[in-house]
Amino acid sequence: MTPPALGVGTVYIPGLEPLFQAGGDLIDVVEVEPQLFREGDGRYRLHQSSFAMAAALGKPFLIHGVGFPVGGTVRPGEQDLAPYVEAVVRSGSPWASEHLSFNELPGRGSAAGRFGGFLLPPVQSPLAVSVAAANIRAVQDLLPVPFAFETGVNYLRPQRGEMRDGEFFAAVAEEADCGILLDLHNLLCNQRNGRQAVLDAVGELPLERVWEVHLAGGVMSDGLWLDSHGGAPPEEVYELAEQVLPALPNLGAVIFEVMPEHIARGRFTPAEGVEQLHRVRDLWDRARAVRNGPQPSARERIVAADGPPCQGPATALPDPAAWESLLGALVIGEAGSASGPGAGPVSEAAAALSQDRSLPVIRRIVASFRSVLVVETLPLTFRLIMFAVGEEGFLAMMSAFWAGYPPRRFASEELDDFLAFIRAQDATPHLREVAAYEVAAARVRATGVAESVVFSCEPTALLAALRQYREPTFAGPGEYEVTVVP
Repeated sequence: MTPPALGVGTVYIPGLEPLFQAGGDLIDVVEVEPQLFREGDGRYRLHQSSFAMAAALGKPFLIHGVGFPVGGTVRPGEQDLAPYVEAVVRSGSPWASEHLSFNELPGRGSAAGRFGGFLLPPVQSPLAVSVAAANIRAVQDLLPVPFAFETGVNYLRPQRGEMRDGEFFAAVAEEADCGILLDLHNLLCNQRNGRQAVLDAVGELPLERVWEVHLAGGVMSDGLWLDSHGGAPPEEVYELAEQVLPALPNLGAVIFEVMPEHIARGRFTPAEGVEQLHRVRDLWDRARAVRNGPQPSARERIVAADGPPCQGPATALPDPAAWESLLGALVIGEAGSASGPGAGPVSEAAAALSQDRSLPVIRRIVASFRSVLVVETLPLTFRLIMFAVGEEGFLAMMSAFWAGYPPRRFASEELDDFLAFIRAQDATPHLREVAAYEVAAARVRATGVAESVVFSCEPTALLAALRQYREPTFAGPGEYEVTVVP
């Protein structure tokens, strides 16, 4: 495939409007991550309001999935992917992409699969290549446009016997006959955390298959460099991009990624975003000039970094499903996640993974996602908890919730679980009612269907006090019904 040259873009997530207003004509293309949620009938649907807001920007679209990665043995069904396919069709996106990761864990016995709470790396083995390639071909069959996978971030130390990062990506792309979304910051994370050097990995790729490049920022946490999308990319990302971009003969877009909360909290300003877009534009223009002029082969431009190969001596690896069950269970804290005594690939991998320095960090990331959902979606519930038991009490409550309820794929499911947890507690007075009110409000926003909640005290003063950050008094005992409308 020779993709159209779309140019420079950024992601669209609600909350990034100030960046689009400031960036103006610097932005050629918008990358949209379809916002999915489950309605009452159990089907997944495209979040229409988010899609309409993105369309109102008046820019060409690229569709990039974040919910159903293609690297695992639990393959998403056609119903799961229907909103993604709908977004591709409606947007006119010339190609579509998803992550080469997994986030669904294989079921145990007759049990259904479980959600891992995070985009986790597959084991890099020839068998895993075949699994990913089959998944990609299945997704491709549903799409009217070509598909590309994103080169993933991997915080784990390399397993003995694993394929190198670049070798693994290249094998998947060739076997699946698909494109590559080259995320240079993901590869920089891998390099900084002890995996293959970026240029070594890029040098192993079929460069003609790279249609898109992502640039982003990160942060150091507990000795690991994390892919936080927190603002300006490190200078090293720009240095890598300057070397790599001219070597990509079919490059269609370069996308700058940032999360909206960094702008909302003043950590990264729209003006700083404009500065990054100018830098990306300069990279794009100079790379095109090189590609259009007399040039050596693409491979000759990639000067590999010095250093030993990342994999150790050849050894047996767990099969992909066993790896996913093991790593996922370690991440979400399931009992019995480590294998029993004895030799064998699973036991060896369990021993290595249980000592991996990244596991506590990944667990904290998953916990942070779950905490943020409660704080941002249920702010009145959070304030009532803080008034009653303070920060330590809130953290203890969340720890108890995580211990009893595994992560869920969708916010609606996570909120339902949290409400069930609150209802089972000897809770602060009226906490169950406030939580039920806010969970109902979130559901009404998603479905457009009104719901009623019963309070055992006068609710107007209670809710008003919480909205004003005041500790409430519980007056007017009785039975009151509040209807939440769209």
